[in-house]
Amino acid sequence: MREMPGQLNPEEITAHHFCEGLYARELYLPAGTAAVGKQHAKQNFFVLLRGEMTLATPDGPQTVRAPYMAVTQPGDKRAVYAVTDCVCMNFHANPDDERDLLALEHRYIMPEALPAPQAKELTEWHG
Repeated sequence: MREMPGQLNPEEITAHHFCEGLYARELYLPAGTAAVGKQHAKQNFFVLLRGEMTLATPDGPQTVRAPYMAVTQPGDKRAVYAVTDCVCMNFHANPDDERDLLALEHRYIMPEALPAPQAKELTEWHG
């Protein structure tokens, strides 16, 4: 997907924040962006700080506006459509104050291992 024209570079729209025992990952999504996140390995908070987005849920699309907070469960993989410019964050416990981003990704994100039919279903959702 990174090679497709018009795609956003994840490194350019992501910021990382740290304080004692906590890691926050911030994501900026311009209006009109459809995105599928990574599969989470651990429970964490998801907060929409600014904007309006449509979330894919098991019950169908749900539009939410900031401020909005939800709990991400292990195994969750969020698909969203940014109706307006959005800023969202995930907050993760970080008891050893790790700051290596690759180590943090291995800790909090599950390896990509979706079978092709499930992956196809996720990419066909349009906000």
